[in-house]
Amino acid sequence: MLVLISTTIKRKIHIMFENLQSDASIEEEKDTLGGNGPVDSSLLDCVIDMAYMDKSKGGAMSCNITFKTVDGKTVKITEWVTSGDAKGNKNFYERNGQKHYLPGFNTANGISLLSCGIELGQLKPEDKAVLIYDFDQKKETPQIKPVLTQLLGKEVSLGLLKVIEDINVKNDEGVYVASGFTREMNQIDKVFHPVTKLTVAEVKAESTEAMFFTKWGEKNNGITRDKSAAKAGHIPKPKNGEATPAATVTKAAPTESLFGQPS
Repeated sequence: MLVLISTTIKRKIHIMFENLQSDASIEEEKDTLGGNGPVDSSLLDCVIDMAYMDKSKGGAMSCNITFKTVDGKTVKITEWVTSGDAKGNKNFYERNGQKHYLPGFNTANGISLLSCGIELGQLKPEDKAVLIYDFDQKKETPQIKPVLTQLLGKEVSLGLLKVIEDINVKNDEGVYVASGFTREMNQIDKVFHPVTKLTVAEVKAESTEAMFFTKWGEKNNGITRDKSAAKAGHIPKPKNGEATPAATVTKAAPTESLFGQPS
């Protein structure tokens, strides 16, 4: 009887350890420092980990992309690619009789073009569950969104800025104004082909030299841009308790692609 029990235990242990075997098809552990804060302004080679479309309450459409950097950091970016219902849900605006694409559309379209050779409007989204932070439940919950599956796993290079911007709050008149507190975040300033490092404009001009890539790095690497109204640097809002900001501002916050797939 003892021998039978021993044999049974050994078999269970053997089965348990079968599931612990390593496999060459499974990605190995990497040495990463982690961290959830914004990364410093720099040129980054990234892989698109998630990309989906969404809409604001006002009808503006956003393209939400999660990037993984080569050193294991996660960067989440939201680009607004159309205006809201009040402005016609357009991907452009007009100034002095001239039409211009929205900056967010230019960025998202550039990511699509330079990563997989397809314009943003030509992608075919698929409804899938995506983990998104739910402010009511105060945690990430699975939500069905149109996922841009053609972008997933594609490589792209980014000119990424660390910026300081105002945390806006509603005043007594219901107008959003700068609170005097700020936050640090990342913004995509420029998109580059992952191999050639060319921009969309350089590809269209049939350039063979990635001149802007070098110039961007020389100007922006390590530089934080202060876009807050007070330009007083980063003044974080305390997580607990009341505090008076160093400065309070009350202004109102007002066909065939030309791009080949990366090798």
